[in-house]
Amino acid sequence: MAQKAAALNPQLAQSQWHLALAYFYAGNSHAAKEATEKAISQKFDYSNSANNLYFLAKLHATLKEYDKATTFYKDAIERAPNELQLYAELVKTYQEAGQKEKAIELTQKLLASSTPQTAPVIQELLDSLK
Repeated sequence: MAQKAAALNPQLAQSQWHLALAYFYAGNSHAAKEATEKAISQKFDYSNSANNLYFLAKLHATLKEYDKATTFYKDAIERAPNELQLYAELVKTYQEAGQKEKAIELTQKLLASSTPQTAPVIQELLDSLK
């Protein structure tokens, strides 16, 4: 469906963005990246949405483009600082990029500022890194 919408109006940035999402969740990350790049070149504004930034981070992490992924995760965290999932994904990306120390450092910072409800989950994540 998203592919048909993009074909009807390939210049519409929103259509390209939704096509990128469809490709990504169908498992075609390379096509998703191409559609994302088209959407951005057509002035799709992804930058004010933590969800859009999260999508870009996941896309780049899937493609093993870790520098871009970490940048988008950090931007998403700035917009949604209480979303623990974003931090967990950033930690995972650091691990996959071979940056274990950064993963541990971020997890320790999270633990230091955690609530009684989130502390056990964060401690478990930290233990898995050591």
